[in-house]
Amino acid sequence: MVQQVTDGHVFVPPIPAMREPSERKASTSVCRDMILRTLDFCEKRARLQGHNAVVNALARGDRTVYDYFFYGLAKEVGHLLGETDAAVKAVYFFEPDASAGESNGWMPNLSRGLDLIVWVDTHSEELSSLVQTLDANLLQQYKSMLGSSVAAMPSFLSVEVVSDEDVREGKGAAALMTSIHTRPLEVWSRFVLRLNTDHCGGCRICTTVCPYDAISIDPGATTAKINLEKCQACGLCYSACPAGAIESAYYDFASLARNVQSSVRANGYKAIALTCRGSTPSASEIEQILGVSGFMPICLPCVGRTPPEFFLKALSMGIERIAMIPCRDDHCRFQDGSKISRNRFFLLRSLLQGLGYDPDVLIFYEAEGPTASVNAALCTGCGTCIGLCPYGAIRAESKNGNVLFVTHIDRERCQGCGLCVASCPSKAIEIDRFADRQLISRIETVLAAQPPDGPRILGFRCNWCSYEDDDLPYDRLRYSSQNIEIIRVPCAGRIDPLHILWAFLNGADGIFLGGCSSGDCRYVWGSERAQTRFARLRELLDESGFDSRRLRIQWFKRGSGETYSDAIRSFATDVAKLSTTSLRSTGGRRCRNA
Repeated sequence: MVQQVTDGHVFVPPIPAMREPSERKASTSVCRDMILRTLDFCEKRARLQGHNAVVNALARGDRTVYDYFFYGLAKEVGHLLGETDAAVKAVYFFEPDASAGESNGWMPNLSRGLDLIVWVDTHSEELSSLVQTLDANLLQQYKSMLGSSVAAMPSFLSVEVVSDEDVREGKGAAALMTSIHTRPLEVWSRFVLRLNTDHCGGCRICTTVCPYDAISIDPGATTAKINLEKCQACGLCYSACPAGAIESAYYDFASLARNVQSSVRANGYKAIALTCRGSTPSASEIEQILGVSGFMPICLPCVGRTPPEFFLKALSMGIERIAMIPCRDDHCRFQDGSKISRNRFFLLRSLLQGLGYDPDVLIFYEAEGPTASVNAALCTGCGTCIGLCPYGAIRAESKNGNVLFVTHIDRERCQGCGLCVASCPSKAIEIDRFADRQLISRIETVLAAQPPDGPRILGFRCNWCSYEDDDLPYDRLRYSSQNIEIIRVPCAGRIDPLHILWAFLNGADGIFLGGCSSGDCRYVWGSERAQTRFARLRELLDESGFDSRRLRIQWFKRGSGETYSDAIRSFATDVAKLSTTSLRSTGGRRCRNA
């Protein structure tokens, strides 16, 4: 008999995946990275110092560390299975039954490994091969870590695979699954939304608010369905569903409320600013909108995805003012998100007034997004920017009737992607909030603030490439434990190769650039232009003798569940393994070369 103590539930959509051999999907290096990430997880949760401390705690039978380790590794396995096999619907993690009376004397069995139930559409040989390879390589890494205490361990994974048919008929382990009444902990994999058909009443509200026709109800059907190929992960349906049938992997009600509560306790903030990533104003502008000097910022992909109950919860926690700051309608990256935000604001305001609140506790302000402009004195009329603009916002104009042309940008059409700025050879174009001088200043500031010990990692992050709860900090992200600083940009296409070189010249040991994969870019072809640009930069770095492994560009597919924070942390670990960089003085600045 087994007992579900901390079960991860991995839901993945039936998205066709590129097929790779099982040996590559679950290679020795992949399994080693899984173990290392799990040790990082244990180190953080158990408040230990270093991987050796975690391993020693496991070896001596520390129950808490044991639980963290096997739970963390179960999540890693669940993610891998879900990401590499489209047939996988869910992964459950179980442990041997331990009664309450035995809990004090219970010792972890390090030689047992992981017991998993994997729910798939149909059984497949490919999944079996993947599990076998994963089992062998995880076992190898586990034995290498713990040594003699697990030397005789025959296998690491005990996996029961059940299909839809097994679940319907209640066969084997599937019968156990049907008896689970506690809600499992979701481990999100290749998607960011799912529909709980048990709660769906077929009201069609979600089909109305979806800007991409990704939700539909078939004739005669009583529940909706989500087409995850069309879904753009805006979250508007999540916030609109009256039955709570749509669940979100990021910025859900619980995580937003939790972050507000922790911020109130830690900083005493009494105001919140909900801003869109596409038009986030400066902190001083937000303070003017709120009329207070301190506030908690929550930067969202779209303000319209905030569930209405969050506002009531925030007020109950002591928040006194909440500002909703979406983009202008014509700058919304999700078509109707700003319009929905505005409609919801007036409904919420009426509701709050009916509940006895001052209606002014809720503030609505449409922010101007960043737009580009041309310095005519610098423009040479080359026309490079005209062909690059995805929105037809740039045109040529004659200069005093001469043959020489300069460009003109229609600021009403401009969407603020920054592609033209990064591509202008004469540096005649600037963009609000993300001008070259501003980005250079941020690069210098964040690198100068990093401690001298350990590799210094600088990350550039597209506003839209990854959705995750731990990107709630407003201005920039920082992972101080790994000397990681992150600067947000509207699009990966905004980053100029000169920004990369300048960061290396100012002491960066590694630079990570994250953007949307082709087809997912919120600015049409921004990612494609960036891919071409940085492929050439890597070639130039290699030709110059610089180790291009210190520059990593990663493209995140919409709904993949792969997070920017995990990717850059992994990159920081890899940079730390490279040869120690040397320092030399160049014009008074530090330059690090591999």
